[in-house]
Amino acid sequence: AQVDQALFREDTEIELVRLSLFDGQIRIHNLRVPNRDGWQEKYLLEVEEIQGKLDAWAFLRSWVSGALEIRSSELKIVRPQLTVERVLRDGRPATNLDDILARYTEGEPVTYPFDLRLGALETSVSVEHGLVRLRDEYTRVGESCLEELALRLDQQGFGRKLDFDLSANACMRPRGEEGTRPAGRLELRGAFQLINRDGMVAPEDIGEGDAKLTLTRF
Repeated sequence: AQVDQALFREDTEIELVRLSLFDGQIRIHNLRVPNRDGWQEKYLLEVEEIQGKLDAWAFLRSWVSGALEIRSSELKIVRPQLTVERVLRDGRPATNLDDILARYTEGEPVTYPFDLRLGALETSVSVEHGLVRLRDEYTRVGESCLEELALRLDQQGFGRKLDFDLSANACMRPRGEEGTRPAGRLELRGAFQLINRDGMVAPEDIGEGDAKLTLTRF
C-alpha cells in the first residue's frame, strides 16, 4: 500500500518482502509497476531486488524523542529497468509517466527553507545494473537507452556534501532495426552542498562543490 501511494499506481506488484526489525533490514523482491492501458510495454518499472538497512536502535530511540535519526543507513536497488514511452496524443506529446508526475505536482508547492524534520541523516543509496530506455514514437527516431547504469549517492550527516557517482553505457536502436548499437559511455562524479547544518534544504546553501563529466566514444 505504501508503494502504491508513493507511485500513485494502485496495481503495483511485489513478489516477496522480507523484514527483520531486530537487524533493521528489509528486502523487496521483484517489484513491478504496470503501465496504464494503451502503452506498448506492460510495465513502466521493474526492479529485481531492493535492499535496505539502518541502525534500528538509533531509529527507535529517536522516534520516542520525536526527532528521527537515520544512521548507518543503506538502500541498494538491483537491476531496475525503467521504460519511458513517448507518443503523439491529441496533437501533443504524451508519456507513460505523465499521470505520476501530474499527481506529484498537485497541491501546495514546496516552500524553502525545507525542513527535513530529522535529527540525523547518515545514508547511502546505490543502483546496480540499471537499464533506462526511452522509446520515442513521437519523433520516430527509435529507442535510446542507458545500460549497466550504476549510481551512488552518499550523505553522511548534516552540513556535509552529498557525494555522487554515476556511470552508464549509452546505446540506441534506430527505428526498424532489431538490435541496439553502442553509443558511448558517460561518467559523472563529484560532490555538492545540499543539506545545511540545521538539517534544512535552503536555496542559498545549495551548490558549493564540484563535478567531473567524462564522455567516451560519443
